[in-house]
Amino acid sequence: MDIATLIGIVLGLGAIAGSIFLAAAEAGASTAGFVSGPSFAIVFGGMIASVSIAFPLSDVLKLGAAMGAVLKGGEVKLGDVVDEAVEASDVGRKGAADLEKHVDSINNYFFRDGVQMVV
Repeated sequence: MDIATLIGIVLGLGAIAGSIFLAAAEAGASTAGFVSGPSFAIVFGGMIASVSIAFPLSDVLKLGAAMGAVLKGGEVKLGDVVDEAVEASDVGRKGAADLEKHVDSINNYFFRDGVQMVV
């Protein structure tokens, strides 16, 4: 897992918890007042429904694997991506049609997706 991902998760959860504790202390109330089962169901049920509506089922089912890849970290070496970028730029000089044919040979998913958006 990338350290920046871990730091981001900890800071985000810390900000939420800190806000709840500060608001509860200010109001002289318990922090349990911030926890609501129906509200949780509305927010997360709506999130799942909107994602299911916006994307095909095949993409929705890949969500767990994608989240695991984010938390696990990748084995991408920067040198390999730079080599692919140099090769793609050489092909791109010949023309957009050649670059469009070259897109399938790019190994890095994010770089391939970016080149597809440009073409």
